[in-house]
Amino acid sequence: MAKILLVDDEFDTLAAYSMLLEFAGHEVSQAIDGNAALAALLTAPPPDVVVTDWMMPRMTGLELCERMRAERKLDSVKIVLASAAATPPDGHGESFDAFLRKPMDLTELLG
Repeated sequence: MAKILLVDDEFDTLAAYSMLLEFAGHEVSQAIDGNAALAALLTAPPPDVVVTDWMMPRMTGLELCERMRAERKLDSVKIVLASAAATPPDGHGESFDAFLRKPMDLTELLG
């Protein structure tokens, strides 16, 4: 199964999705914002997938995606941007691999 980093400023969201993904057999780690996620990504072996909320304080999920794409070490990491927004951000499609609307459907998230 996959190593997944979940990034969200809502603790309840992190806890719920972590539990579901772990139950499905994945190894899950968490970060409370983009800054914490980037620090973890640069100091530890990279995960297979990062699932990040778009709208967070300090560093948005979109900023995290762009910073990740600039790091050669993170080239192979798949990025899922999640948001309650109806559509993904215009002009940034190369920054992430998939966009999911929140609340995320578990079958979409696992697919």
